[in-house]
Amino acid sequence: SGLLDGAIDAYRRAYRLVADDPVAQGEMLLKRALARWRAAQYTTALSDTTRARRLVESVGSKEAAGLAARASAFSAHIKQRQEKPQEALRRANAALEEAIAVGELSAQARAYSVVGWAHLVMGMEGAQQLTEEAFNLYEELDDLVGQQQMSNNLGVIAYFDGNWSAALEYYERSLEGSRLLGNVVDVGTAEANIGEVLVSQFRLDEAETHLRRASRILRSSDEAFMATFAELQLGRLLTERGDLDEAEEMLQRVRSEGLELGFSTSVFEASLYLADCTVRKGDPRTALQLLDDAVGEAGDEASMYGATEARIRVSALTAMGRQDEALELAEEGLMLSRAQELDYDTALLLMLKAKLLRPLNQAACSECELEASAIFTQYGVQYQTSG
Repeated sequence: SGLLDGAIDAYRRAYRLVADDPVAQGEMLLKRALARWRAAQYTTALSDTTRARRLVESVGSKEAAGLAARASAFSAHIKQRQEKPQEALRRANAALEEAIAVGELSAQARAYSVVGWAHLVMGMEGAQQLTEEAFNLYEELDDLVGQQQMSNNLGVIAYFDGNWSAALEYYERSLEGSRLLGNVVDVGTAEANIGEVLVSQFRLDEAETHLRRASRILRSSDEAFMATFAELQLGRLLTERGDLDEAEEMLQRVRSEGLELGFSTSVFEASLYLADCTVRKGDPRTALQLLDDAVGEAGDEASMYGATEARIRVSALTAMGRQDEALELAEEGLMLSRAQELDYDTALLLMLKAKLLRPLNQAACSECELEASAIFTQYGVQYQTSG
């Protein structure tokens, strides 16, 4: 229901009622850890998983071994939510080995889902197969919540693979399934993910309906991670629409909350879109400084968004009248986006390059626009190429 404070309090009281049963106490701790995870209380959630394992260390039962494996898998899931893919992958692989050894299918499913996510964000192969393995295990367990969550994860993979029609189908399946289950928080998650696709397709009115609803649901549930994600997409939407003051306010708020909660990737992404908004507000110099600061803070993570960063820098340089530098950077950005097979970013950069080429070489300009239009058609993007 998204009533996380009430859930945490109920599990605390339940824990005291089973003081003579360490396995039952461990179960309460893991349930409480899930509520804390939803509420972005990651340190205390990890503490609960550690306590759960310690409670059953000396209990030589199958139930105790299964609980220990689930605690290990959930600790990996917490690291995933903290946007720490290498640590999440290490923990998930260890949990998977442990879970297979004791035949704990629920822990295996969660571990596979985390390994799949880590493979996706780290550019490793196999993300879809690993996530499908998690889905199949949740089907075997008749765990409908897990199935809906894996449908959502498969949508994320399809989105990053450039199959946006499939992504929307997975998200819609997750949304309807979560509604039928009464799983309010996962309804908000699916709404946010649908909104992200629609913003990228420039279907702004449709996107706003989903994102406003997602923000309302997730904020009322104190689900901070996905709430900031939904509002990040709203910031993108408002920027594209030209509501720049509201966009700036929202992106600054998302960035501040991300810093407070330790969402490093989200902070970097919010900084990029804040710089984009700043360019459009007529202050390209400040935008370039924002980009420099963000890249410096992000370190290696900045490479994941190199094409996006290049695109915003091109816009800033163009606004400053530095067309030669902008054109050179557009070419560099295109090399990067093509190397990483980021077709959507390639199309956006091509449109910027076309704008720069228009007064210089109309044939080359038209060539860029034609290539971009073909990509936009493939992705269902409603982009006005004449702009």
